[in-house]
Amino acid sequence: MGYINIKEAALKVFAKKGFDGTTVKEIAAESGLKPSSIYSHFSSKEELFMIIWEECMKKASMSIKPVTGYVEATEDFDAKEVLNKHYNAIISHFTKNREDYLFLKQASLFANAKETMNNDRYSNFMINSKSIEFYERFFSKLKSENRIINESNENLFYTYIAAMLAYLEQSVIYNIPLDKKFADRLWEGFWKSIEK
Repeated sequence: MGYINIKEAALKVFAKKGFDGTTVKEIAAESGLKPSSIYSHFSSKEELFMIIWEECMKKASMSIKPVTGYVEATEDFDAKEVLNKHYNAIISHFTKNREDYLFLKQASLFANAKETMNNDRYSNFMINSKSIEFYERFFSKLKSENRIINESNENLFYTYIAAMLAYLEQSVIYNIPLDKKFADRLWEGFWKSIEK
């Protein structure tokens, strides 16, 4: 009970204040435990932070598993349809798991500030070389089918992510009540900007 309670409390505090702005005392207060209880489960604040980071990333990955599983099992997929399903899965996941999104933004800032963590595993949770590599196959397929402009896959990826982040930043960060229609309009804007 204490272990899970501590992680839930830490997620809330880290999501608001980031790693450097959070103290073990604040996590303990949020969890209703004493600071010494934190150390009976975790060796340090950084270990707790990293465990939460891994769990948030795993949950996000699981939310898109139906889409990635479909692509792995199907040779002749519609790349536009897959990108749209992926877009909607990520928006849906982070809209429902607001604190995960806020935490992962804080975690990206934390990683960028630490030279020892400045790599793909601990970098921006949406914009990194692994993500670009994943999307590359969809953009390459769409270009080979002559459905989209002949732009670099990296630039196409940034345009795609911009539409996703436009929704998430307004909905999650600024708490603006947006509906599915707004997400669809952003998708359509993205698609119109790259289609031939």
